Amino acid sequence: WQYVLLHGLSGTLELDNLLFQAESLRGVCEGQSAFAELTVPDELWGGADPGKPLMERLAYVFGTQSVGDRLFIDAILTDKPATPSFREGRKAQEVIDAAIRSHEDGRWLAV
Repeated sequence: WQYVLLHGLSGTLELDNLLFQAESLRGVCEGQSAFAELTVPDELWGGADPGKPLMERLAYVFGTQSVGDRLFIDAILTDKPATPSFREGRKAQEVIDAAIRSHEDGRWLAV
């Protein structure tokens, strides 16, 4: 099970993900009092099936296509650009690290 809660200046996002079962993305904007269910725009799925995104990422294990970590490894082996790029991955890691530090320190951090 994965649960992520991100607080920002303009609102809060909540991701609740029961592995292999269901996931929920909810948000609330500053000034609102109730969370609302959010949908991820189609262009962000990158061809993955929104009904089973984790299974799509594991497709390589079942021999259907390169996805996830394997997609990155295959890009290296075939000397093709990896997407997302290393730079995009570094930025994502900076956000994750800041979220962990923010939780540990009990304070807001700018990213």
